Amino acid sequence: MNTANTVFLIIAAVLVLMMTPGLAFFYGGLVSKKNVVNTMISVFIICALAIVLFVAFGYELCFNGNVAGIFGRVQHIFLSGSDLTKVVLKEQGITPEDLDLPVAFDIEEEATFQTGRSNVTAITTTFCDALKDAGYEPMVYSGASALKRFFEYHKIKSYKIWVAHYTKANRPSVPFRYDMWQYTSKASVSGANTSAGYCDLNYYLVKNVKK
Repeated sequence: MNTANTVFLIIAAVLVLMMTPGLAFFYGGLVSKKNVVNTMISVFIICALAIVLFVAFGYELCFNGNVAGIFGRVQHIFLSGSDLTKVVLKEQGITPEDLDLPVAFDIEEEATFQTGRSNVTAITTTFCDALKDAGYEPMVYSGASALKRFFEYHKIKSYKIWVAHYTKANRPSVPFRYDMWQYTSKASVSGANTSAGYCDLNYYLVKNVKK
C-alpha cells in the first residue's frame, strides 16, 4: 500500500468516525422518545460491524491483487496468514531470486526508540520474520549507538546486521557480529550522489571462499 492509499484510508476513517455520533443523533431525532437510545446504539453497532468487515474482507478487496481492474482478491479472512511484506515486493515484481543482497529493515526513528527496547525488538523481529517466511533474507539496519541501546541483540542476532557508523576507525563500534558497515555519508560517486552532492558508502562482508 503506497502513501496515497494510506492517506486516503486515514482521512476516510477520521471522517466516518466524526460522522457516526452525528448520524446517531440524526436518526435518534426521527423516532419517538422511548426509541432514541436504541436507535443511537444501533448506529454505533453498525459502525463497529463495518470496521470488523473491513478487517475481515475489505482490506484485501482494496489492496490485494486485481480482478478485472475493479477489486482485489479475498485470500485471507481477517488477514490470517497474509504476508503484506511479500505482497508489496511482489507488486514491484521483486522475487527472492532477483536479489543478491538481503532486504533491510531500517529502524532509526527517535519516536520508535522511545517505546523501549522490548517494543523496538518486537517490531524488528516481526518484520524480519515476515520477510524470512516469504523467502527473502532479512537484515536489520540502524546506527551503532542505537543497535547497542535499543535492541535486544540475542533476539536479532540470527538476522544479518547492517551498522551505520561514520568513523575513521577500521570497524564500527559494536561489540557483536555485523555483516554490512555504512562507513561514510560524504562519499561522491557519479550518478549516485544526492542533491547535496554526496552519497553513503558501505562495506558488505562476505566469506573468503578459496577456489
